[in-house]
Amino acid sequence: MTDNAAALQPVAKRRPWLLITSLALNLLVVGMVGGAVLARHRFPGPHEFNMGRLMGDPGLRGFVQSLPRERRAVMRAAGEQYRQKMKPLRDAAQLARQDVTAALKAEPFEAAKLERALSGLDATEAALRQSSASILVAAVSLMTPAERAQFLEWRTRHERPGPPNRPDQGEPGGGGKPPEQLAPPR
Repeated sequence: MTDNAAALQPVAKRRPWLLITSLALNLLVVGMVGGAVLARHRFPGPHEFNMGRLMGDPGLRGFVQSLPRERRAVMRAAGEQYRQKMKPLRDAAQLARQDVTAALKAEPFEAAKLERALSGLDATEAALRQSSASILVAAVSLMTPAERAQFLEWRTRHERPGPPNRPDQGEPGGGGKPPEQLAPPR
């Protein structure tokens, strides 16, 4: 009978650590959900919370997010017209990549078809790069001299390092040595 009596005792009396662990996990989940809800109402979005700066975005958007609110608004408004021009270029580049993939998968394989697809991809990516350069020039033109200096510092701080041992990529960010510091061939 004592075995039956022990089986009928509440779980809380037999294993109090189980109850404490369950309570702690429940409080953790409730706290996380409550914090997320409060954060959403307190901070309107990632732009207001400087998520670009927190995530280490090395591009122009990350820098713009680090500016004061009124300057951010000016820079974003100016960049909106360029972003609308970029969408068709990005879509064309995506289609060109799909053409290259289709040419690679095609049976029977046609080298001329792959060459045309690669040429088309080069052309669309060149147009995309040119448009990106135009956006950068326009944005930098709107910056004050102090902001341009901050942008330069931002770019060097957030530069992605290149592959090591490449003589064409010197410091900072390149990882390789400049050509004048490379050992002469033997």
